[in-house]
Amino acid sequence: MNTTLLIVALAAPPLTSREAAPVEPLSPLSGPTSTSSPSTSSSTSSSSTSAPATASSSSTASSATSQTTSSSTTSTSSTSPPSAGSVEAAAPPEADPGAPVRSTPASPPTTSEAPAAPPLPPPEPPIRPLRWRLDLGPGVGLALHLDPAWRAFDPDDRRVAAVDIGLRGDLRLGGRAFLGVGAAYRQFSGRGDLDQVYSTRLLAREALVALRVSAVMVEGVDLFGQVDGGPSFVDFQLTGSPSGGGKTITGVVDGLGGVALYLPRRWLPRRGASRVSAGVEVIAGYSFRPAIDVDAALQADEEPIEAAPAHFGDLAMRGFVTRIGIFLRVF
Repeated sequence: MNTTLLIVALAAPPLTSREAAPVEPLSPLSGPTSTSSPSTSSSTSSSSTSAPATASSSSTASSATSQTTSSSTTSTSSTSPPSAGSVEAAAPPEADPGAPVRSTPASPPTTSEAPAAPPLPPPEPPIRPLRWRLDLGPGVGLALHLDPAWRAFDPDDRRVAAVDIGLRGDLRLGGRAFLGVGAAYRQFSGRGDLDQVYSTRLLAREALVALRVSAVMVEGVDLFGQVDGGPSFVDFQLTGSPSGGGKTITGVVDGLGGVALYLPRRWLPRRGASRVSAGVEVIAGYSFRPAIDVDAALQADEEPIEAAPAHFGDLAMRGFVTRIGIFLRVF
């Protein structure tokens, strides 16, 4: 009997994996299910009651069934949708190496504070108040002698040109007022003829002292009044036959007024630190001189004895004067 069963078992065809374990799809929410079927159970039970050869065949079928169940479980888990808690964040796409690189300009930092103000320029030095001034400069003037006797020394014109040079300093009295004193030298001359007999020449040299009061209207413009006075040394000559000459000393007083225009310190390169300026002044007034006697001691060339002085009259060199001058000012 046993021999007959053994022969039947060996003659029977082996079970395939599909026949041995039909696989049912697994639900993702269900647990592991049994992969054995009733036919498989019956085959297994019948083979377990058989001889040792039958047990070997059953173990072979069981291992095949286990492999089929593992593969089915793997495929089921791979095809089943993932649960909500196991979903991971998607990885960013990889950059294409061949794509051109685009540079994004950096945006300027934004701050809530207002932009800083530019630094202020250094303050200019304050303009120093003037306490004293010193002026030096030449001038030229024109005098109109009212005395007709002047025609003996200039028959064509009674206007006489005069040149001068002076030095003056003044101090601030207070506010806009300045008081100054100065000294000047002035000279003028004339040439003519007397009754077409004598050639005449006169030269006057004067040493003057000046007193000036000035007021600063605005810096750069001064109005002033001035009084000049001093000795006047007059030398005259008569050339003819006979010839002679004479010298005399008289006085002169001038009453003048004018305006001085000069560079204000704000126009100078160093502004308040500057100590030198320049300007021009225009003066007009009246000049008074006492009349002088024109007495000349005549002497003939062939006579060694000096003759008595001859009196030719008197001369009053007075009249209106104008003057313009330039000056250099130190303060």
